[in-house]
Amino acid sequence: MTILSVDDQPINLKLLRITLEEEGHIVFDAADGLDALTILSKHTVDLIISDILMPRMDGYRLCAEVRRDPKLQSIPFIFFTATYNSPADAKLGYDMGADKYLQK
Repeated sequence: MTILSVDDQPINLKLLRITLEEEGHIVFDAADGLDALTILSKHTVDLIISDILMPRMDGYRLCAEVRRDPKLQSIPFIFFTATYNSPADAKLGYDMGADKYLQK
């Protein structure tokens, strides 16, 4: 499986990459939503795992952009966040189109 991991914290990207690659997955890293959209324009991925709080384009906006694009909208999207952990935050994530909302 090819996975796009999106997080502005390099250590979080590294830890997720190590975990996923140990399971045999191919991983692309992006530092924010804009970087993620650039990667998605060049590569096919099977899953997106994204933080929410990031510079330039946050995870909520990235999810909305992915869901608006007919070429991308069927890709499963998981929010993986330490900052937004209230039920209202999770509801917003699902309302934006996330398939899963996980807390770090």
